[in-house]
Amino acid sequence: MSIDTSYPKPYGLSIVYTIFMNLYEKTPMIYSYMRSGSHFFTDYFRQRTGFCFETSHKYNDDTERKGTIAIVRDPVEAIASTCAMIWSNNQEEHHEDLNNWSDYQVNLYLETLRTTKEKSSVIIDYENLCKNPEDHVSYISKLVDIPINNNGEYVSLLKDNPSDGFSVTSKSIPIYDEFVDYIKKYDLSEAYCLYNELKARSIFN
Repeated sequence: MSIDTSYPKPYGLSIVYTIFMNLYEKTPMIYSYMRSGSHFFTDYFRQRTGFCFETSHKYNDDTERKGTIAIVRDPVEAIASTCAMIWSNNQEEHHEDLNNWSDYQVNLYLETLRTTKEKSSVIIDYENLCKNPEDHVSYISKLVDIPINNNGEYVSLLKDNPSDGFSVTSKSIPIYDEFVDYIKKYDLSEAYCLYNELKARSIFN
């Protein structure tokens, strides 16, 4: 005789799960180039509302289906921050390939902002987000119809995680300033044109 070891969800939990999944499916994703504040925003929003946005650094079928709220950051800061974080965790892999690695990140930044310009109607500027996160969270909570239920002091839960190569801030990584100088050597005219245009479209600009 076989024993059924599966347990159906209690009816109440099934309803909660269904409501959550419906909300999750209809809520836009946070889309950005790396190191542009998506972790900070989603952590802040979760503490205020209990809801955690899905994030993506790639535009794919899910982002197309659900729509996006995009975050943009200054090109030099974003690219240098990304390079420093990944480089510090993969020195052996990238040590002999600095030019190609930096080229790749510059092109990826451009691709992300081109897509943002075309696909995203709601833009958050990283600098403004850091200066005034409360207003941004309040605005987005009303936009997606998810009420704020906690007005207590925000306590960051973001931690460095060497196992997956994540750093809360790349500016503490010694090689960050070197990457800033290195990235500034690129022709970033298109990158700044896109960034400034998107920044002008951002909420609270």
